[in-house]
Amino acid sequence: MTKQRILFLGAGRMAEAILSGLVQNAGDRVDEIIVTNRANGERLAELKQTYGVTTTHQWRDQVRN
Repeated sequence: MTKQRILFLGAGRMAEAILSGLVQNAGDRVDEIIVTNRANGERLAELKQTYGVTTTHQWRDQVRN
């Protein structure tokens, strides 16, 4: 089974609702979940701690990957 990398552009409530469902239901099929946010490092730290996702402010670098 091919695993996926999923990138969220933004770390708001909608992104959290979707990534929460992914972590709970598709964790074995998703290789990495990346969440980006331009300015709110505190929010990224919260999501990283809660869901174990990768976080960054540099979304363009992640799109290139």
